[in-house]
Amino acid sequence: MARKLYPKKKVATLPFSDLVETGSPDLFYSVQQALQNEGVLLIDLSSGDIIEGQVNIPSVGMIAGNKPVNVKRQMGFVQPTLPGSVEVEKADIDAVLILNEEAQEPGRPLYVLIQVVDVDEMDLWNSLALTVARQFILKTRDGLQPEVVFGVTSLSRSSGKDSSARNAALRKIRNFSLLGTDSISDTEILSDKDFYDDEALKVRPRP
Repeated sequence: MARKLYPKKKVATLPFSDLVETGSPDLFYSVQQALQNEGVLLIDLSSGDIIEGQVNIPSVGMIAGNKPVNVKRQMGFVQPTLPGSVEVEKADIDAVLILNEEAQEPGRPLYVLIQVVDVDEMDLWNSLALTVARQFILKTRDGLQPEVVFGVTSLSRSSGKDSSARNAALRKIRNFSLLGTDSISDTEILSDKDFYDDEALKVRPRP
């Protein structure tokens, strides 16, 4: 007896655009690259390492291009010459690049905030922001329209006595230590006794 063939039922579906929203951070990447082209170093706020390339994360540290960066000497007499083999000493940051998704408005230019650590460096970062923003101007039927708008603000202003204001601001925005550790601690471990001695594990607050 021959089998009955039933027509295959079509499964109802919707077009791709109705089911998947594709978001591209290309414009934010391009802003970072434009800053890098002006000599700005992008810094990982967790590790203090220089970022080669661009990242789609809310906060990125920045070092101005006119600031000298120390190269870490390698072990041995002969220094490596291969690309990427030279390590760079961690340097403190000058500003933070922030992309707040909640601050974006549909149909409006991308809003990017630069938080400058020291108010005395505002002129430098205002100039950099203007240079980069001018690279993202579109010529439309209605005239010139910006693709990117920068906000620039400062995080500290010194009284001239010390760097306590700057240091307080830095502690809030970076998670790395210039001493090479991954975090900042208010306690230190006594190391003048045997490692396995329970007394050596006691901690005392810094004076």
